[in-house]
Amino acid sequence: MKKFARTAIAAVTVAMLAFAGACGSSSATGGSSSSGAETVTIGTSNDAPLAFIDKSGNLTGIDGDIMMAVAKENGWKVKNSVSNFSTLIASLNTNKIDIINDSMRITPERQKKVNFSDPFYNLSDSIIVKKSETAVTGYDQLKGKPLGTVTGTVYPDLLNKLSPGKVKLFDSQATMIQAIVNGDIFGGVTDQPVAAYSLKQDPSLKIRVVNAPTPYFLSPVAPSVRLDDKTRLAAINSGLKKIKANGEYDKIMKKWDMPKTAYIK
Repeated sequence: MKKFARTAIAAVTVAMLAFAGACGSSSATGGSSSSGAETVTIGTSNDAPLAFIDKSGNLTGIDGDIMMAVAKENGWKVKNSVSNFSTLIASLNTNKIDIINDSMRITPERQKKVNFSDPFYNLSDSIIVKKSETAVTGYDQLKGKPLGTVTGTVYPDLLNKLSPGKVKLFDSQATMIQAIVNGDIFGGVTDQPVAAYSLKQDPSLKIRVVNAPTPYFLSPVAPSVRLDDKTRLAAINSGLKKIKANGEYDKIMKKWDMPKTAYIK
């Protein structure tokens, strides 16, 4: 997936272009091509900087790089599949994909439907508002305002408590940002790395990223497999332990500027 463009509208266009070519394969074998390698289909919502498809068709991002390192340890060939975040679990359980890898928080409700591996890292939340909304320092300033978040995330319950009947759900981060810039909603809530990356890639965006003094969520995220897929689950956990031991995990976390609170050893 290409970087966020000069406006949120351009960002949507970039995402659409990435989606069109996001069903290719990523190399996880360091250039080798063993004919006996297992092909694993990994599903994401193509959301930078978590797990997205770069211009060469390779899976990258925080979760993406960790998963590709795990895949390399297991000798897997990776096939990429992109869909909306809200449809990933259904895609997994109808055998369209083998692994969900999209910074998905581990929740009791999701654990009824999928089997999570050991967590990759801890994820917190951020608020996005217009750049001119300088008085916003946390969630109290969002009460009663029109708000938004991305469909399928853990944030709708929080926003409905803050602004009952005034919450809008979006299919992507880019369209939510566009709605904030347009004034269609007052603000949005999303994952901290995504919010920070949006502004880092395009400082001209007329938005502010606000990290509340106390995050509403600070919870582990992990890839997941079907409930009966014990073999692949064990392989992910084994690969994760290996890249933590050999230093690759730390290298990836530093590459994406992840805070120390996010690390899980």
